[in-house]
Amino acid sequence: MLLSGECVRIATGATVPDGTTSVLPVEGSVRDRTGIRPVEASAEAPWGAHIRIGGEEARRGDVLITTGTLVTPPVIGLAAATGNDTLVVVPHADVDVLVLGDELLDSGLARHGRTRDALGPQLPGWLGALGAPARSVRRLPDDVDVLTAAIVASDATVVVTTGGTSVGAGDHLHAALARSGGHALVDGVDVKPGHPMVLAALPGSRWLVGLPGNPLAACVALLTLLEPLLTALHGDAPLPPSTVRLAVDCPGRPGDGHRLIPVLRALDGSGDLQPSCGSAMLRGLAGASGLAVVGPEGAAKGDEVGYLRLPWP
Repeated sequence: MLLSGECVRIATGATVPDGTTSVLPVEGSVRDRTGIRPVEASAEAPWGAHIRIGGEEARRGDVLITTGTLVTPPVIGLAAATGNDTLVVVPHADVDVLVLGDELLDSGLARHGRTRDALGPQLPGWLGALGAPARSVRRLPDDVDVLTAAIVASDATVVVTTGGTSVGAGDHLHAALARSGGHALVDGVDVKPGHPMVLAALPGSRWLVGLPGNPLAACVALLTLLEPLLTALHGDAPLPPSTVRLAVDCPGRPGDGHRLIPVLRALDGSGDLQPSCGSAMLRGLAGASGLAVVGPEGAAKGDEVGYLRLPWP
């Protein structure tokens, strides 16, 4: 307990003794045989100077962290500062990836009629950026029994497959879904690229997202099917709609439905369409910041169109 005219040394952040009216920083003080005084003899520390009063930041009953808040480092610090040792959070979804295709090579250049796998290597990065790191990535042959067994054996919240979503002789996803007790909720979308994408419910409150086998088409499905699914599973709020202003004309293609085209968005909101944007091509997407959504009627230079941002800076 301090009385009038008394002072005591105190560390930054420590609790002040009862009776304290202000704190004099050491750099603003002088100590001599008469005691401790301000550097400027006429200066007086105002009442409450350098003292934090209880309840300055928040009062009892204030809601500091609401349901659905992303747990960032400052959120963790705020929780700790207010005496909370734990937080109740929604865990990230477990994801198993099944890469399908007898024709795929896992190294080197395409050769002997076989194609280099361009999805297996990039899917862990996509899933990590979407907040659901891949638990496993497996390569499977085009065999309905093998695929069915893999889907049934997985206990992941989400199973992601690549290829096999169409109706060709080597496309077995629909049959494997039926055998495993699943059913399609989305079976094809009127977009290019990415039309044969699949979203299915599996037994046990699990999900399956079937990506087309072509790389750009698969990435379109990642943004339009998998990202919204993971957003919902993680309890996050959907991103608000965004637009980009086209820097060039984009003529209509009525037979293609909506097109999702890699675009590089500048700071001023304008976007350049990127080259090499066929369903099997990745060059355009590699240089893009997101996808422009262009309707069948097309769009002119300067038009604002929908924009899906890629999930990284």
